[in-house]
Amino acid sequence: MTTEIFGVKTNEHIPGTVVNTYLKAYASEFGIDSKIRFRTNVVVAEHQENAEGGWILTVTGPEKAKYQIYARRLILATGRTSNPFLPHFAGQETFGGRLFHSKHFRENRDTLQTAKSVAIFGGYKSAWDAVHAYATAGVKVNWIIRGIACTLALEIQCGGSSKALTAI
Repeated sequence: MTTEIFGVKTNEHIPGTVVNTYLKAYASEFGIDSKIRFRTNVVVAEHQENAEGGWILTVTGPEKAKYQIYARRLILATGRTSNPFLPHFAGQETFGGRLFHSKHFRENRDTLQTAKSVAIFGGYKSAWDAVHAYATAGVKVNWIIRGIACTLALEIQCGGSSKALTAI
């Protein structure tokens, strides 16, 4: 990924749109873009218990017709926002602020100007993007990442200066 082509300098935050552009360019460069099936859902994945092994995938495409694909290996890369899950938090019914999944961040971008502090739950790409957006807007960020048993200190570049950020 070069600065000249993608506009991101070393050690800078990489926005999701740039990652998407990079992956499309990569697929095109190496001739694999024609092998990608977009808007396709795997309905069933059946492991083959024979000498060849592998998987039989039953899928539906954009036309909703079912068909099967044989795959020697299966890698799950479903994306964290394809089917958003928002866990229930005790007291959320009486909480006065907004609760939304990162998939709906764009519709709630006004909170970059109106929020004084936010809590972001998760450690995947969409959480990093939200943390970066709020921190660079000057909003206090409380970042909760499951499975991390220590405090994680990060530094985010904000227009020439840096801000310390603590994840709990």
